[in-house]
Amino acid sequence: MHSNIRRREFMLGTGLSAIFPTAHQRADGINFYHPADGYSVGDTWYLHRGGTTHLFYLQRRSKEIGSLGHATSTDLLHWTEQPVAVRPGAKGSYDESDIYTGCAYEHNGTIYLYYGSNRFVGERRDEGICLATSTDGTTFTKYPSNPVIRPNPKRYYSIDEPPPTFKHHAWPLVDCRDIAIVPDTTGGWFGYVVMRRKEVDAFHSACIALCRSKDLVHWTVGDPCCTPNRFNCMEVPDVFQIGNRWYMIALTADSYGQPIRWSDPNVRHATIVFSADRPDGPFTEVRDNFVIAGHNRPYGGGNAARTVEIGGERLMLYTRSEGEVGVVSWPVKLVSRPGGGLLPIYWNGIDRAFGRPTEVARVQLHSERGWAVRPVDSFRSSDRGCMISAEVTFRGAEAAALAVRYSGRGTAGPAYLAVLDAVNSEVSLVRAPDLLPIQLRRWPIDSGRITKLRVLEVAGMLDMYVDDVLVIQCYDKSFTEGGVALLARGGAARFTSIVHRSERP
Repeated sequence: MHSNIRRREFMLGTGLSAIFPTAHQRADGINFYHPADGYSVGDTWYLHRGGTTHLFYLQRRSKEIGSLGHATSTDLLHWTEQPVAVRPGAKGSYDESDIYTGCAYEHNGTIYLYYGSNRFVGERRDEGICLATSTDGTTFTKYPSNPVIRPNPKRYYSIDEPPPTFKHHAWPLVDCRDIAIVPDTTGGWFGYVVMRRKEVDAFHSACIALCRSKDLVHWTVGDPCCTPNRFNCMEVPDVFQIGNRWYMIALTADSYGQPIRWSDPNVRHATIVFSADRPDGPFTEVRDNFVIAGHNRPYGGGNAARTVEIGGERLMLYTRSEGEVGVVSWPVKLVSRPGGGLLPIYWNGIDRAFGRPTEVARVQLHSERGWAVRPVDSFRSSDRGCMISAEVTFRGAEAAALAVRYSGRGTAGPAYLAVLDAVNSEVSLVRAPDLLPIQLRRWPIDSGRITKLRVLEVAGMLDMYVDDVLVIQCYDKSFTEGGVALLARGGAARFTSIVHRSERP
Protein backbone atom coordinates (compact mmCIF):
# COMPACT_ATOMS: atom_id res chain seq x y z
CA MET A 1 0.00 0.00 0.00
CA HIS A 2 1.17 3.51 -0.67
CA SER A 3 -1.94 5.65 -0.16
CA ASN A 4 -1.79 9.38 0.44
CA ILE A 5 -3.14 8.81 3.95
CA ARG A 6 -0.44 6.31 4.84
CA ARG A 7 2.33 8.22 3.10
CA ARG A 8 1.62 11.30 5.18
CA GLU A 9 1.85 9.25 8.36
CA PHE A 10 5.00 7.59 7.04
CA MET A 11 6.91 10.77 6.21
CA LEU A 12 8.62 11.86 9.42
CA GLY A 13 10.72 14.91 10.08
CA THR A 14 14.18 14.85 11.60
CA GLY A 15 14.74 14.67 15.32
CA LEU A 16 11.49 12.84 16.10
CA SER A 17 13.19 10.43 18.48
CA ALA A 18 13.61 13.38 20.83
CA ILE A 19 9.95 14.38 20.49
CA PHE A 20 8.20 11.00 20.55
CA PRO A 21 9.25 8.41 23.15
CA THR A 22 10.58 5.16 21.77
CA ALA A 23 8.86 1.83 22.29
CA HIS A 24 11.29 1.02 25.11
CA GLN A 25 10.87 4.39 26.84
CA ARG A 26 7.08 3.97 26.77
CA ALA A 27 7.07 0.60 28.54
CA ASP A 28 6.11 2.14 31.89
CA GLY A 29 2.49 2.82 30.88
CA ILE A 30 -0.25 1.54 28.59
CA ASN A 31 0.38 2.64 25.04
CA PHE A 32 0.28 1.65 21.40
CA TYR A 33 3.30 0.10 19.72
CA HIS A 34 5.69 1.74 17.34
CA PRO A 35 9.36 0.80 16.90
CA ALA A 36 12.20 2.60 18.65
CA ASP A 37 14.30 5.53 17.44
CA GLY A 38 11.55 7.60 15.89
CA TYR A 39 10.30 5.04 13.36
CA SER A 40 6.66 5.11 12.34
CA VAL A 41 4.37 2.17 11.62
CA GLY A 42 2.70 2.05 8.22
CA ASP A 43 0.58 -0.86 6.99
CA THR A 44 0.63 -4.01 9.14
CA TRP A 45 -0.01 -7.73 8.79
CA TYR A 46 0.09 -10.70 11.14
CA LEU A 47 0.97 -14.37 11.58
CA HIS A 48 0.09 -16.44 14.66
CA ARG A 49 2.30 -19.47 15.36
CA GLY A 50 3.11 -21.40 18.52
CA GLY A 51 1.32 -19.02 20.89
CA THR A 52 3.14 -15.97 19.51
CA THR A 53 1.76 -13.42 17.06
CA HIS A 54 4.21 -11.95 14.56
CA LEU A 55 3.60 -8.40 13.42
CA PHE A 56 5.14 -7.22 10.15
CA TYR A 57 4.87 -3.55 9.29
CA LEU A 58 6.10 -0.91 6.91
CA GLN A 59 8.50 1.35 8.78
CA ARG A 60 10.17 4.59 7.86
CA ARG A 61 12.09 7.43 9.47
CA SER A 62 13.05 10.83 8.11
CA LYS A 63 14.09 10.51 4.43
CA GLU A 64 15.09 6.85 4.59
CA ILE A 65 13.69 4.36 2.12
CA GLY A 66 11.06 2.32 3.94
CA SER A 67 11.84 -1.22 5.14
CA LEU A 68 9.84 -4.06 6.66
CA GLY A 69 9.76 -4.11 10.46
CA HIS A 70 8.99 -7.07 12.70
CA ALA A 71 7.66 -7.43 16.26
CA THR A 72 6.15 -10.23 18.36
CA SER A 73 3.50 -10.46 21.08
CA THR A 74 1.74 -13.02 23.24
CA ASP A 75 -1.24 -10.81 24.16
CA LEU A 76 -1.67 -8.40 21.17
CA LEU A 77 -1.28 -5.46 23.56
CA HIS A 78 2.46 -5.46 24.27
CA TRP A 79 4.98 -5.98 21.48
CA THR A 80 8.69 -6.83 21.43
CA GLU A 81 10.65 -5.30 18.60
CA GLN A 82 12.58 -7.81 16.46
CA PRO A 83 15.31 -7.27 13.85
CA VAL A 84 14.18 -5.73 10.56
CA ALA A 85 12.74 -8.53 8.38
CA VAL A 86 13.40 -7.16 4.88
CA ARG A 87 15.32 -4.16 3.60
CA PRO A 88 15.16 -2.68 0.09
CA GLY A 89 17.67 -3.91 -2.45
CA ALA A 90 20.54 -2.11 -4.13
CA LYS A 91 19.94 0.68 -6.62
CA GLY A 92 18.76 -0.78 -9.88
CA SER A 93 17.27 -3.92 -8.31
CA TYR A 94 13.63 -4.99 -8.44
CA ASP A 95 13.06 -3.69 -4.87
CA GLU A 96 15.31 -0.63 -4.88
CA SER A 97 12.68 1.69 -3.38
CA ASP A 98 10.18 1.58 -0.50
CA ILE A 99 8.91 -1.81 0.64
CA TYR A 100 5.13 -2.06 0.19
CA THR A 101 2.45 -4.16 1.87
CA GLY A 102 2.33 -7.96 1.80
CA CYS A 103 1.29 -10.85 4.04
CA ALA A 104 2.77 -13.83 5.92
CA TYR A 105 1.87 -17.51 5.81
CA GLU A 106 3.38 -20.58 7.48
CA HIS A 107 3.56 -23.97 5.79
CA ASN A 108 5.55 -27.03 6.92
CA GLY A 109 7.67 -24.98 9.34
CA THR A 110 8.61 -22.27 6.83
CA ILE A 111 7.31 -18.70 7.00
CA TYR A 112 6.53 -17.32 3.57
CA LEU A 113 6.78 -13.55 3.93
CA TYR A 114 5.43 -11.65 0.94
CA TYR A 115 6.09 -7.97 0.41
CA GLY A 116 5.50 -5.37 -2.26
CA SER A 117 8.53 -4.21 -4.22
CA ASN A 118 8.87 -1.19 -6.42
CA ARG A 119 11.56 0.12 -8.73
CA PHE A 120 11.94 3.18 -10.89
CA VAL A 121 11.51 2.87 -14.64
CA GLY A 122 12.18 6.40 -15.81
CA GLU A 123 9.70 8.53 -13.87
CA ARG A 124 7.33 5.61 -13.31
CA ARG A 125 7.27 3.05 -10.50
CA ASP A 126 6.92 -0.64 -11.25
CA GLU A 127 5.38 -2.75 -8.47
CA GLY A 128 5.57 -6.49 -7.90
CA ILE A 129 4.92 -9.12 -5.23
CA CYS A 130 8.13 -10.56 -3.77
CA LEU A 131 8.91 -13.39 -1.37
CA ALA A 132 11.30 -13.93 1.55
CA THR A 133 11.36 -17.10 3.66
CA SER A 134 12.42 -18.05 7.19
CA THR A 135 12.61 -21.22 9.25
CA ASP A 136 13.61 -19.57 12.54
CA GLY A 137 11.03 -16.76 12.47
CA THR A 138 13.69 -14.06 12.66
CA THR A 139 16.05 -14.21 9.68
CA PHE A 140 14.45 -13.90 6.24
CA THR A 141 16.07 -14.72 2.90
CA LYS A 142 14.81 -13.18 -0.33
CA TYR A 143 13.74 -15.60 -3.05
CA PRO A 144 16.35 -15.39 -5.86
CA SER A 145 13.78 -15.13 -8.68
CA ASN A 146 11.69 -12.25 -7.31
CA PRO A 147 9.17 -10.84 -8.08
CA VAL A 148 6.91 -13.89 -7.93
CA ILE A 149 3.79 -12.03 -9.12
CA ARG A 150 3.57 -9.42 -11.89
CA PRO A 151 0.47 -8.10 -13.70
CA ASN A 152 -0.65 -10.15 -16.69
CA PRO A 153 -0.52 -7.56 -19.51
CA LYS A 154 -3.39 -9.28 -21.34
CA ARG A 155 -5.79 -8.13 -18.62
CA TYR A 156 -4.00 -5.62 -16.37
CA TYR A 157 -1.88 -2.51 -16.85
CA SER A 158 1.84 -3.31 -16.71
CA ILE A 159 5.14 -1.48 -17.01
CA ASP A 160 5.62 -2.72 -20.57
CA GLU A 161 3.05 -0.32 -21.97
CA PRO A 162 2.18 3.37 -21.60
CA PRO A 163 0.25 4.33 -18.47
CA PRO A 164 -3.54 4.62 -18.74
CA THR A 165 -4.80 7.83 -20.23
CA PHE A 166 -7.05 8.47 -17.22
CA LYS A 167 -5.68 9.69 -13.91
CA HIS A 168 -5.98 7.46 -10.87
CA HIS A 169 -4.56 7.13 -7.39
CA ALA A 170 -0.72 7.36 -7.52
CA TRP A 171 -0.80 7.59 -11.35
CA PRO A 172 1.37 6.58 -13.25
CA LEU A 173 2.49 3.88 -10.78
CA VAL A 174 1.82 0.30 -11.96
CA ASP A 175 -0.47 -1.41 -9.45
CA CYS A 176 0.62 -4.82 -8.13
CA ARG A 177 0.69 -4.87 -4.31
CA ASP A 178 -0.95 -5.71 -0.97
CA ILE A 179 -1.27 -9.49 -1.35
CA ALA A 180 -3.39 -11.59 1.05
CA ILE A 181 -3.39 -15.43 1.02
CA VAL A 182 -5.84 -18.17 2.05
CA PRO A 183 -5.74 -21.94 1.40
CA ASP A 184 -7.71 -23.39 -1.50
CA THR A 185 -9.73 -26.30 -0.11
CA THR A 186 -9.13 -28.20 -3.36
CA GLY A 187 -5.37 -27.86 -2.97
CA GLY A 188 -2.92 -24.97 -3.18
CA TRP A 189 -3.55 -21.34 -2.28
CA PHE A 190 -5.40 -18.26 -3.43
CA GLY A 191 -3.70 -14.87 -3.51
CA TYR A 192 -5.57 -11.55 -3.65
CA VAL A 193 -3.57 -8.70 -5.20
CA VAL A 194 -4.37 -5.05 -5.94
CA MET A 195 -4.11 -4.54 -9.70
CA ARG A 196 -5.73 -2.31 -12.30
CA ARG A 197 -7.61 -3.94 -15.14
CA LYS A 198 -7.70 -2.37 -18.59
CA GLU A 199 -10.81 -0.22 -18.60
CA VAL A 200 -11.99 3.21 -19.69
CA ASP A 201 -11.74 4.98 -16.32
CA ALA A 202 -10.26 4.62 -12.86
CA PHE A 203 -13.51 3.53 -11.23
CA HIS A 204 -13.93 0.52 -13.52
CA SER A 205 -10.23 -0.36 -13.53
CA ALA A 206 -9.66 -0.67 -9.74
CA CYS A 207 -9.90 -4.31 -8.75
CA ILE A 208 -8.53 -7.22 -6.74
CA ALA A 209 -6.97 -9.91 -8.95
CA LEU A 210 -7.21 -13.59 -7.97
CA CYS A 211 -3.92 -15.50 -8.19
CA ARG A 212 -3.27 -19.21 -7.66
CA SER A 213 -0.31 -21.27 -6.48
CA LYS A 214 0.44 -24.92 -5.76
CA ASP A 215 3.68 -24.30 -3.83
CA LEU A 216 3.52 -20.71 -2.46
CA VAL A 217 6.37 -19.77 -4.81
CA HIS A 218 5.06 -19.98 -8.36
CA TRP A 219 1.87 -18.04 -9.05
CA THR A 220 -0.52 -17.59 -11.95
CA VAL A 221 -2.55 -14.39 -12.29
CA GLY A 222 -6.24 -14.90 -13.02
CA ASP A 223 -9.31 -12.75 -13.48
CA PRO A 224 -10.46 -10.17 -10.92
CA CYS A 225 -12.49 -11.53 -8.02
CA CYS A 226 -13.65 -8.10 -6.79
CA THR A 227 -14.64 -5.30 -9.17
CA PRO A 228 -16.99 -2.83 -7.44
CA ASN A 229 -16.75 -0.32 -10.34
CA ARG A 230 -17.24 2.69 -8.08
CA PHE A 231 -13.91 3.33 -6.31
CA ASN A 232 -10.85 5.07 -7.72
CA CYS A 233 -8.66 2.71 -5.71
CA MET A 234 -8.86 -0.10 -3.17
CA GLU A 235 -5.93 -1.15 -1.02
CA VAL A 236 -4.82 -3.60 1.70
CA PRO A 237 -7.34 -6.39 1.07
CA ASP A 238 -7.72 -9.15 3.63
CA VAL A 239 -9.78 -12.30 3.06
CA PHE A 240 -11.11 -14.73 5.68
CA GLN A 241 -14.04 -16.96 6.57
CA ILE A 242 -16.51 -16.46 9.43
CA GLY A 243 -19.22 -19.08 9.67
CA ASN A 244 -20.22 -20.17 6.18
CA ARG A 245 -19.43 -16.81 4.52
CA TRP A 246 -16.22 -15.46 3.03
CA TYR A 247 -15.35 -11.81 3.58
CA MET A 248 -12.94 -9.34 2.06
CA ILE A 249 -12.14 -6.04 3.74
CA ALA A 250 -10.33 -3.26 1.88
CA LEU A 251 -9.43 0.40 2.34
CA THR A 252 -10.67 3.24 0.18
CA ALA A 253 -11.07 6.99 0.68
CA ASP A 254 -12.32 10.18 -0.89
CA SER A 255 -8.73 11.42 -0.87
CA TYR A 256 -8.02 8.93 -3.67
CA GLY A 257 -9.93 11.21 -6.01
CA GLN A 258 -13.50 10.00 -5.67
CA PRO A 259 -16.59 11.82 -4.39
CA ILE A 260 -18.54 10.69 -1.35
CA ARG A 261 -19.40 7.03 -1.87
CA TRP A 262 -21.62 6.29 1.11
CA SER A 263 -24.96 7.35 2.56
CA ASP A 264 -23.24 8.90 5.59
CA PRO A 265 -21.51 12.13 4.41
CA ASN A 266 -19.39 12.14 7.58
CA VAL A 267 -17.46 9.09 6.35
CA ARG A 268 -14.58 10.14 4.12
CA HIS A 269 -12.24 7.16 4.49
CA ALA A 270 -13.24 3.62 5.40
CA THR A 271 -12.31 -0.03 5.50
CA ILE A 272 -15.29 -1.55 3.74
CA VAL A 273 -16.70 -5.08 3.52
CA PHE A 274 -17.29 -7.46 0.61
CA SER A 275 -18.71 -10.97 0.89
CA ALA A 276 -18.85 -14.15 -1.18
CA ASP A 277 -20.05 -17.73 -1.04
CA ARG A 278 -16.61 -19.07 -1.96
CA PRO A 279 -12.99 -18.00 -1.37
CA ASP A 280 -12.49 -17.44 -5.12
CA GLY A 281 -15.42 -15.02 -5.20
CA PRO A 282 -16.90 -13.08 -6.75
CA PHE A 283 -16.85 -10.67 -3.80
CA THR A 284 -19.64 -8.09 -3.77
CA GLU A 285 -19.76 -4.95 -1.65
CA VAL A 286 -21.96 -4.87 1.44
CA ARG A 287 -23.09 -1.27 1.12
CA ASP A 288 -22.45 1.11 4.02
CA ASN A 289 -20.75 -1.62 6.05
CA PHE A 290 -17.59 -0.27 7.69
CA VAL A 291 -15.20 -1.96 10.09
CA ILE A 292 -13.29 1.34 10.36
CA ALA A 293 -14.64 4.70 9.24
CA GLY A 294 -14.03 8.38 9.78
CA HIS A 295 -13.06 11.76 8.41
CA ASN A 296 -9.73 12.50 6.83
CA ARG A 297 -7.37 14.87 8.65
CA PRO A 298 -6.75 16.45 11.08
CA TYR A 299 -7.91 13.96 13.71
CA GLY A 300 -6.40 10.76 12.40
CA GLY A 301 -8.36 7.58 12.79
CA GLY A 302 -7.65 4.10 11.51
CA ASN A 303 -6.34 2.71 8.24
CA ALA A 304 -4.79 -0.40 6.72
CA ALA A 305 -6.69 -3.06 8.69
CA ARG A 306 -5.60 -6.68 8.66
CA THR A 307 -6.83 -9.64 10.73
CA VAL A 308 -5.52 -12.69 12.53
CA GLU A 309 -7.43 -15.69 13.88
CA ILE A 310 -6.55 -16.73 17.43
CA GLY A 311 -8.53 -19.17 19.54
CA GLY A 312 -11.42 -19.18 17.08
CA GLU A 313 -11.76 -15.38 17.15
CA ARG A 314 -11.17 -13.19 14.10
CA LEU A 315 -9.29 -10.16 15.44
CA MET A 316 -8.65 -7.00 13.45
CA LEU A 317 -5.75 -4.62 14.09
CA TYR A 318 -4.95 -1.50 12.12
CA THR A 319 -2.64 1.47 11.91
CA ARG A 320 -3.69 4.61 13.70
CA SER A 321 -2.11 8.02 13.95
CA GLU A 322 -0.42 9.38 17.07
CA GLY A 323 0.14 12.85 15.68
CA GLU A 324 2.65 12.28 12.89
CA VAL A 325 3.68 8.82 14.10
CA GLY A 326 1.79 5.69 13.02
CA VAL A 327 1.18 3.11 15.77
CA VAL A 328 -0.46 -0.31 16.02
CA SER A 329 -4.01 -0.39 17.33
CA TRP A 330 -5.38 -2.73 19.94
CA PRO A 331 -7.49 -5.61 18.56
CA VAL A 332 -11.14 -5.39 17.58
CA LYS A 333 -13.18 -8.58 17.18
CA LEU A 334 -15.03 -9.12 13.89
CA VAL A 335 -18.33 -11.02 13.90
CA SER A 336 -21.07 -11.60 11.34
CA ARG A 337 -23.65 -8.84 11.21
CA PRO A 338 -27.35 -9.75 11.20
CA GLY A 339 -28.60 -9.23 7.67
CA GLY A 340 -25.12 -9.55 6.14
CA GLY A 341 -21.67 -8.04 6.53
CA LEU A 342 -19.47 -7.63 9.60
CA LEU A 343 -19.50 -5.87 12.95
CA PRO A 344 -16.33 -4.66 14.73
CA ILE A 345 -17.00 -5.33 18.41
CA TYR A 346 -15.14 -4.81 21.67
CA TRP A 347 -12.54 -7.49 22.37
CA ASN A 348 -12.50 -8.50 26.04
CA GLY A 349 -8.73 -8.99 25.96
CA ILE A 350 -8.37 -5.22 26.19
CA ASP A 351 -9.49 -5.47 29.81
CA ARG A 352 -6.01 -6.79 30.62
CA ALA A 353 -4.53 -3.36 29.91
CA PHE A 354 -6.48 -1.85 32.81
CA GLY A 355 -6.84 -2.42 36.53
CA ARG A 356 -9.85 -3.72 38.44
CA PRO A 357 -13.18 -2.09 37.55
CA THR A 358 -14.85 0.43 39.84
CA GLU A 359 -18.66 0.69 39.73
CA VAL A 360 -21.08 3.32 41.01
CA ALA A 361 -24.82 3.29 41.57
CA ARG A 362 -27.30 4.42 38.95
CA VAL A 363 -27.58 8.10 38.12
CA GLN A 364 -30.62 9.95 36.81
CA LEU A 365 -30.15 13.33 35.11
CA HIS A 366 -32.71 15.85 33.91
CA SER A 367 -32.25 19.03 31.93
CA GLU A 368 -34.80 21.40 30.47
CA ARG A 369 -32.20 23.42 28.56
CA GLY A 370 -28.53 22.82 27.85
CA TRP A 371 -26.54 20.02 29.42
CA ALA A 372 -27.03 18.63 32.93
CA VAL A 373 -23.66 17.38 34.20
CA ARG A 374 -22.88 14.94 37.03
CA PRO A 375 -19.17 14.40 37.83
CA VAL A 376 -18.21 10.94 39.08
CA ASP A 377 -15.73 11.96 41.76
CA SER A 378 -14.94 8.41 42.87
CA PHE A 379 -13.17 7.68 39.57
CA ARG A 380 -9.46 8.43 39.35
CA SER A 381 -8.52 11.30 37.06
CA SER A 382 -4.73 11.30 36.72
CA ASP A 383 -4.23 8.13 34.69
CA ARG A 384 -2.51 7.95 31.34
CA GLY A 385 -5.52 5.96 30.13
CA CYS A 386 -9.03 5.04 31.23
CA MET A 387 -12.16 3.24 30.09
CA ILE A 388 -15.69 4.20 31.10
CA SER A 389 -18.92 2.39 30.20
CA ALA A 390 -22.57 2.79 31.10
CA GLU A 391 -26.00 1.65 30.01
CA VAL A 392 -28.14 4.62 28.97
CA THR A 393 -31.93 4.76 29.04
CA PHE A 394 -33.52 7.79 27.38
CA ARG A 395 -36.45 9.12 29.38
CA GLY A 396 -37.27 12.01 27.11
CA ALA A 397 -33.72 13.31 26.73
CA GLU A 398 -32.59 14.50 23.33
CA ALA A 399 -29.02 13.39 23.96
CA ALA A 400 -26.83 11.69 26.58
CA ALA A 401 -23.06 11.55 26.93
CA LEU A 402 -20.05 10.27 28.83
CA ALA A 403 -17.19 12.72 29.40
CA VAL A 404 -13.51 11.91 29.92
CA ARG A 405 -10.71 14.37 30.80
CA TYR A 406 -13.50 16.37 32.42
CA SER A 407 -12.32 19.59 34.11
CA GLY A 408 -15.16 20.07 36.59
CA ARG A 409 -16.74 23.22 35.10
CA GLY A 410 -19.79 21.85 33.31
CA THR A 411 -19.40 22.06 29.53
CA ALA A 412 -17.55 25.38 29.86
CA GLY A 413 -14.26 23.64 30.60
CA PRO A 414 -12.11 21.12 28.75
CA ALA A 415 -13.47 17.61 28.21
CA TYR A 416 -14.09 14.97 25.56
CA LEU A 417 -17.77 14.06 25.24
CA ALA A 418 -18.99 10.80 23.68
CA VAL A 419 -22.51 11.79 22.63
CA LEU A 420 -25.58 9.73 21.75
CA ASP A 421 -27.99 12.01 19.86
CA ALA A 422 -31.43 10.37 19.82
CA VAL A 423 -33.07 13.18 17.86
CA ASN A 424 -30.68 13.22 14.89
CA SER A 425 -29.64 9.54 15.09
CA GLU A 426 -25.97 10.48 15.38
CA VAL A 427 -23.03 9.60 17.57
CA SER A 428 -20.05 11.86 18.00
CA LEU A 429 -16.88 12.58 19.91
CA VAL A 430 -17.05 16.24 20.88
CA ARG A 431 -14.44 18.51 22.39
CA ALA A 432 -15.69 20.97 25.02
CA PRO A 433 -16.04 23.87 25.46
CA ASP A 434 -16.61 24.61 21.75
CA LEU A 435 -18.79 21.45 21.46
CA LEU A 436 -17.67 20.85 17.88
CA PRO A 437 -17.36 17.21 16.80
CA ILE A 438 -13.93 15.68 16.40
CA GLN A 439 -15.63 12.77 14.63
CA LEU A 440 -19.29 12.28 13.74
CA ARG A 441 -21.25 9.29 12.43
CA ARG A 442 -24.86 8.62 11.62
CA TRP A 443 -26.01 5.82 13.89
CA PRO A 444 -29.47 4.51 14.86
CA ILE A 445 -30.31 5.40 18.46
CA ASP A 446 -33.48 3.72 19.71
CA SER A 447 -34.65 5.87 22.61
CA GLY A 448 -37.04 3.10 23.66
CA ARG A 449 -34.35 0.66 24.72
CA ILE A 450 -31.12 0.59 26.72
CA THR A 451 -28.00 1.62 24.81
CA LYS A 452 -24.56 0.65 26.07
CA LEU A 453 -21.89 3.31 25.65
CA ARG A 454 -18.17 2.66 26.13
CA VAL A 455 -15.30 5.17 25.80
CA LEU A 456 -11.55 4.50 25.85
CA GLU A 457 -8.99 7.31 26.15
CA VAL A 458 -5.34 6.33 26.13
CA ALA A 459 -2.59 8.85 25.43
CA GLY A 460 -4.80 10.87 23.09
CA MET A 461 -6.36 7.87 21.36
CA LEU A 462 -10.14 7.94 21.67
CA ASP A 463 -12.44 5.00 20.90
CA MET A 464 -16.23 5.06 21.13
CA TYR A 465 -18.30 1.87 21.20
CA VAL A 466 -22.10 1.79 20.95
CA ASP A 467 -23.62 -1.50 22.10
CA ASP A 468 -20.02 -2.74 21.98
CA VAL A 469 -19.67 -1.94 18.27
CA LEU A 470 -16.67 0.27 17.43
CA VAL A 471 -18.18 3.35 15.80
CA ILE A 472 -15.55 6.08 16.18
CA GLN A 473 -11.77 6.05 16.64
CA CYS A 474 -9.57 9.12 16.46
CA TYR A 475 -6.63 10.99 17.98
CA ASP A 476 -6.61 14.31 19.81
CA LYS A 477 -4.09 15.40 22.44
CA SER A 478 -5.74 18.65 23.53
CA PHE A 479 -6.50 17.41 27.05
CA THR A 480 -4.36 15.10 29.18
CA GLU A 481 -5.83 15.63 32.66
CA GLY A 482 -9.33 15.40 34.08
CA GLY A 483 -11.98 13.07 35.41
CA VAL A 484 -15.24 11.48 34.32
CA ALA A 485 -18.77 12.88 34.11
CA LEU A 486 -22.26 11.91 32.93
CA LEU A 487 -24.41 14.28 30.88
CA ALA A 488 -27.98 14.63 29.58
CA ARG A 489 -29.61 17.30 27.41
CA GLY A 490 -33.21 18.28 26.69
CA GLY A 491 -34.94 15.89 29.10
CA ALA A 492 -34.20 12.97 31.39
CA ALA A 493 -31.75 10.08 30.99
CA ARG A 494 -30.82 7.27 33.35
CA PHE A 495 -27.31 5.75 33.59
CA THR A 496 -26.85 2.27 35.05
CA SER A 497 -24.00 -0.25 35.21
CA ILE A 498 -21.51 2.62 35.33
CA VAL A 499 -18.04 1.07 35.28
CA HIS A 500 -14.63 2.72 35.22
CA ARG A 501 -11.24 1.10 34.65
CA SER A 502 -7.98 2.93 35.28
CA GLU A 503 -4.55 2.22 33.89
CA ARG A 504 -3.17 -0.95 35.44
CA PRO A 505 -0.63 -0.05 38.16
